[in-house]
This record gives sequence, structure tokens and C-alpha cells, in this order.
Amino acid sequence: ILEHIDYGVVLNAVTHNDDPHLSLMRDENTREIISGHMETYRVDKIWKESVCRIVSNTLTTTVASVADDFVLAHLQEDDRLHEVEFYYSAPSRVITTDGITDGEVSSRFMRGFVDLVFRNGRKFYVADWKSNYLETGYGLESMRKSMDHADYHLQYKLYAVAVLRWLKQTMGDQFDPERDFGGIFYFYLRGMGMD
Repeated sequence: ILEHIDYGVVLNAVTHNDDPHLSLMRDENTREIISGHMETYRVDKIWKESVCRIVSNTLTTTVASVADDFVLAHLQEDDRLHEVEFYYSAPSRVITTDGITDGEVSSRFMRGFVDLVFRNGRKFYVADWKSNYLETGYGLESMRKSMDHADYHLQYKLYAVAVLRWLKQTMGDQFDPERDFGGIFYFYLRGMGMD
């Protein structure tokens, strides 16, 4: 849904203090996207209001570490890339494999998809959507434990390598990672907009 929805529709709803569910369902294209994805993933219709709230909160919660008034809904279409595929080689230490006679692996390939790469001003950022339900809530300590438990730290390192290599390859000497790379965000969708 976050890949296909018109961010402006969400921003407009919040600007006019509309109920997220009603305003998102009022827009025909948005309604089709939400309903279609819910049907595809077999999410019961009773959750439609919750889905709308999560989408709205995700796109309109202030991300102060980008800028004091920054929300994802401000991003124009040309400032974001969704589902960015990467594939790169990564040298590794030689791994002797058990069960395969004289088997070794001296290099490996990394392949995956980054949920969102976005640009604000000159800086580029990575966003990863997490739909995890955290029983202990969405405070920093709870999210830290989730990050540790799921080894998301390794994931963000792989994403960082992929995006930094791509930006360097695309922009050449115009790209300075210190100046132009803002970092990686893990957005726990169910906790967005909660105090």
C-alpha cells in the first residue's frame, strides 16, 4: 500500500483534519489500492479502518531527525523509489562447508529489496517498513529488543552497502556519503503516531 498510494491524498486528509479512514476511502484510487491489497493478502475487511490509520500515521508522523517538520507524506513521487532491488558481490572469509568434500566459498552475492529510498533536499535515506506486533509496545527499548532479536542490524548494514554503492555509481564524484547520506530508518508501522 505504501508503495502505490498517493502521498498527497494522505497529506490533504491530515491538513483538513479528516478521519483517515473516511478520507482515504473517499478517494477512488486510494480505496482500490487499500482494498485490493487487503484482498490479495487476505486481510479481513474489519481491519480496513486500522489499515487506513496505520498508513496515515506512517506518512504523517514527524521524522525530526530528517527535519523538524518533515513527514514522509511531503515526499514528491520523484523523491522516492520503492522496492529498490539490489544485487552485489561481497567478498567473504573463506568458509569451509561441512558435508561437501573440499567445498569452499570465497565470495558471495547479496540480493534483496529496499522498501524505500527517499531524498530530502540533498540527502538520501533508506526506509524499511516493519509490521511487527510488539507486545511490550513501541518505545525505544522495545524496538531495540526487536532489532536485536531479529538481527535487523545486519539487514541495515546490507542495505547501507547496497544504497551507498548505487549512489556512488550513479552520481560519481558528486556523491559524498558524509554529506549526502542521511541514514536508515526502521519504521514500526503499528507504532507510528503513538505518543
